[in-house]
Amino acid sequence: MNHNYTKTMSKKIFLLILLIGLSITSFSQKQNDRIKALKTAYITEKLDLSSKEAAVFWPIYNEFSKKEYQLKRVDLIGIRKKIKKDGGIESFSDKEAEVILSELIDIETKLHLAKKKMISDLKKVISIKKIIKLYKAEQEFNRRILNRLRKNRLRK
Repeated sequence: MNHNYTKTMSKKIFLLILLIGLSITSFSQKQNDRIKALKTAYITEKLDLSSKEAAVFWPIYNEFSKKEYQLKRVDLIGIRKKIKKDGGIESFSDKEAEVILSELIDIETKLHLAKKKMISDLKKVISIKKIIKLYKAEQEFNRRILNRLRKNRLRK
């Protein structure tokens, strides 16, 4: 085969794979953005936030959400991948399992502290009743999203 032809095909295959990857990432990002917009609207409605309250509420809530995402999605997934890569939890020594447990407890502690800070900051902005409504609204929204995902999976 011609060397230039092979090189050209390799470039085309690489570009195709890159475009597919970007399309999947773009689709996934659009879905995440859509869910975030729906959640924002849902919580704003359920808490009956005034525009003044919303202007202060959302930066506090979004800061917490970023920390929560980092801890739950990035850190926990990192631990799960490590466990899987190393052959599962059964392959760990007691000492290694103790380290994993310590990391898990550390993540839960950081989550708890981040939530306490968010609540403390929100108390300066909205009523305690609205903070309790926030818990309920988050649970309801998450349940609705999960139900939609389940229904979509069943349709496929």
